[in-house]
Amino acid sequence: MSKAYSFTEGQTLADLFAAAKAAGDIKDYEFSNPYGYGEYLASVMMPDDTVVSDPTGAASYWANFKNGSYASGAACQAGDKLAAGDAFQFAFTDLVVNRGPLPTSGLS
Repeated sequence: MSKAYSFTEGQTLADLFAAAKAAGDIKDYEFSNPYGYGEYLASVMMPDDTVVSDPTGAASYWANFKNGSYASGAACQAGDKLAAGDAFQFAFTDLVVNRGPLPTSGLS
């Protein structure tokens, strides 16, 4: 889903999520700071009550992108200040590299 929201100068990414919740595009959300690097998106409750989060906090996470680049540093944290023209994307993914099975030839 791609959607634009209005905001005023000084508002933050957390305000953007509040706007999405107020518009009914998501039911709820949570930012957390489990590793001490800042508050990143931890979970989203969809309008159908599906919660997208990883209970273990290790294998899966919300990948954050700002203006087409993977977020680094303070980008995409709850307190990240919004600026005209910014585009944010969020994708739930995992850290595990998915690979095909090993070839069986040569194995005994």
